[in-house]
Amino acid sequence: MGVDPNAAAAFIAQGDSYVLQGDLVRAVAAYTEAIRHFPHAVAYKCRAVCFIQREDLDKAIADCTEAIQLDPAFYPAYSTRAVAVYLRGDVDGAIADNTEAIRLNPNDALVYRNRGREYGEKGMHDLAIADYTAALRLEPKNADAHSDRGWAYAQRGEFDEALADLTEAIRLDPTLGVAYANRAHVYRKLGNQEKAAADDRMNITLGQAFVPPSWTVALIWWIGIFTIAAGIVYMVIWLGGR
Repeated sequence: MGVDPNAAAAFIAQGDSYVLQGDLVRAVAAYTEAIRHFPHAVAYKCRAVCFIQREDLDKAIADCTEAIQLDPAFYPAYSTRAVAVYLRGDVDGAIADNTEAIRLNPNDALVYRNRGREYGEKGMHDLAIADYTAALRLEPKNADAHSDRGWAYAQRGEFDEALADLTEAIRLDPTLGVAYANRAHVYRKLGNQEKAAADDRMNITLGQAFVPPSWTVALIWWIGIFTIAAGIVYMVIWLGGR
């Protein structure tokens, strides 16, 4: 079979549609067809996202690595591989991949947030706060970034700064349960048991248990949708330049 980028683009679009429907089996099949017609970084990256969601991390890493070999400047391949290597327990590897993604594209708030969480896991709260601050420069109304930075400030014992960020997160998204839970923690540190209890009640009402910021299935799904959009734009630009 000859190389057919237009057919590959059609299969990528089909795969994206299946991802949005939650049909990962058909999505993987569609991306595999895209690769068969035209081995391209976008298709490998998109298939890798599906493999992450299916918890097939070795295949996800292999696909991202292939995408990088095909196009070393395609930053979503690095940020996607960072998710997979993180889930395998390699926090340093995830930081390295996200750092490269940021070098290639310093305008992606989500990658800064992800690296910030990784720094936080290693106890490197100064670097985590710097990354959350960078994310907020790009997306000032990002409630999750405010919540994450608030937690990082709390880990440094800077409770006033933590309280300000967590309160802003709640103002931006009153349904963000983890922000209430983390603010309750801060209120307890400040000796305000009444406000802590009120935030705990709100968190319970929202049905979200307290957890420090970490990777979640929802975040992985968000990365998938976000990088699919980046992949579509990239493929359109490539085809337009032929």
